[in-house]
Amino acid sequence: MDKYIEGNKAAWEEAFDNRDASWGADITER
Repeated sequence: MDKYIEGNKAAWEEAFDNRDASWGADITER
């Protein structure tokens, strides 16, 4: 389970680096 969490955390951090404006726009439109 720990390895899954570590991999998931890395994936989330990568996604956060790439989310940028489109991610924020997606939230504000809801």
